[in-house]
Amino acid sequence: MKKLFSLLFTIMLIMSLLPSNSLASSSNEEGLKMTDEELENMKEELIKYDVSNEIAENLAHKIKNGQPLDSMIMDIEDAISFKVKKHSDDSEEYIYTFPDGSITVVGVEYAPFYNNGGFTIQSTGISEGSCSSGSGYTSCTNRKIYYLNPGVWEMSFRANYTYVSGGYDYISWAGNESIWMVGGTVGNPYCRIIRSTETSSQKAEARFSAYLYLGGQYGTQTRSISLILGNDKAVAQGNTYY
Repeated sequence: MKKLFSLLFTIMLIMSLLPSNSLASSSNEEGLKMTDEELENMKEELIKYDVSNEIAENLAHKIKNGQPLDSMIMDIEDAISFKVKKHSDDSEEYIYTFPDGSITVVGVEYAPFYNNGGFTIQSTGISEGSCSSGSGYTSCTNRKIYYLNPGVWEMSFRANYTYVSGGYDYISWAGNESIWMVGGTVGNPYCRIIRSTETSSQKAEARFSAYLYLGGQYGTQTRSISLILGNDKAVAQGNTYY
C-alpha cells in the first residue's frame, strides 16, 4: 500500500484574518484542559494503536501540563515512522508516529477493479455507509470521511461517490460534517465539493474545513479533511490549510 497523507500543524496568524465572532476569545490563556477521565481515555485510544503504556503516560502528562503533542503541531514530514496495521476483516490503518510518540491516523479505499485489489467497507479514514457494484462501476453512499488525533479530536463528513472503471471517478454529494474535541471551540466550519469529477490531470475532491481554537500554547489550528478520489481509489487526507 502506498503511504498516505495526514498532517497537523499550528497556524497562529489566522486569528487576525477571521471575524471577531468566528472564534473564541484569545484571552483564554489556560488552553486545552482534559479531565482525568479524558486523559485515561486518550491513553486507552493510543494503546489501541500499539503505543506503549509508558509513551501514552508521557503524552497524557504533556497534555496535563498544557503542552501540545507533536502530532498536533508538526507537519507529516516530521513523522519519524509509518506503518500499516492490518485487521482480520481486511481493513487497514495507516499510522504516522512523531518524535514524542504521538500519532495521527488516515486511510484509503480501493475500488474492486483497482489493480485486481480487494474492496473493504470498513477502513480507518473511510468507513460506514454502503457500496454496491455494477458493470464497470462501484457507487458508495453516505460514506464517513475522517481523520483523528486519538482521544483528542476527530473531524468528519459524509459523501456519495462513484468509481468508474476506465473512466473518471466522481463525487456527487458531501455534507453532514462534524467535529469532536475534548475542549476548545470551532470557527467557520465549511463543507463543499472542490472538484466533482476527476480529470486527466486532477482528482475529484470534497473538503470539510474549520478553525479549531484550543487556547494557550495550542493557539488556533487550521484543519481540513479531504476526500481525494481518482484512479479508482479514495483517500482520506488531513490538511493544514482551509
